[in-house]
Amino acid sequence: MCLEPMRPFLTAALLATLPLTASADPMGAVGQLVLGHALFAEGEASRDGLALIAGARLAGGVKIGIVAREMQTEGPAAEAAAAAAAPRNAVQMMATARAAVEADETLSFLVISAESLLSVLPAAEASASAAQIGPGQSQIWRLPADGGAALDIGVVDDGGSGLQLQVAAAQGDDAPQDLCRATALPLCRILLPESGFVDVTVRNPGAEPENYLLVTN
Repeated sequence: MCLEPMRPFLTAALLATLPLTASADPMGAVGQLVLGHALFAEGEASRDGLALIAGARLAGGVKIGIVAREMQTEGPAAEAAAAAAAPRNAVQMMATARAAVEADETLSFLVISAESLLSVLPAAEASASAAQIGPGQSQIWRLPADGGAALDIGVVDDGGSGLQLQVAAAQGDDAPQDLCRATALPLCRILLPESGFVDVTVRNPGAEPENYLLVTN
C-alpha cells in the first residue's frame, strides 16, 4: 500500500495542535516522520509557518535509532564523495519554524505548545540507516519482513530531492514481484503472508547527490 499526502494547510492546522502519539497515528512512526518532513518541505517552499510547525511537531514525535544495513549501489559511479545536505533532525526543524514565525504571536504560541507537548508525550520509535546516493544511481536494500506484520518503509531527505522508492518481494533468481511504488510520498506499507525478505530500491533521478535516511518500523 502506498500512502498519499493530505492537503498541507488542513493537515498543518490539525497536527500542530493535536497531541499525536504512536497509538493515535494509523500510519505509525515511519509515516509520521515522512509526513512531517514532507509538510516541513512544503512549508519552506510556500513560506507557510503553520506547515513548518506541524512538520516539526510530527518529526519531533519520533525517536530514531540508527542501524547499520548493507545495500548495493547500481548506476554511474561517483567520482568522489560529494557534498550534499543531510536530512534535518526535529530540533533543527523546530528551530527553523520558531525563527520563521517569530513575528506572529499566534504562530509563536503554537511553537511553544508543540514543544511543550513533545517534552511530555512518549515518542514513537523507528529505525533508520543513512546513505548518500549519486545522480542516476539506484541503491537496493534487502530487509527481513515478518509474516502477517506490517512493515513500514520510508525515505527522509533534506526536502524536495525527488528520491523514488520501490519495494519488491525478494524472489531469488526469479523476477521480483512489485509490492509498492511510492508516488506522492516516499512511503510504503508492506504486509507479507509469510516471513521473508523484501528488496527496497531508492533511486535518484536528479542531477545532484543526495543524503537520505531509509526508515523502517
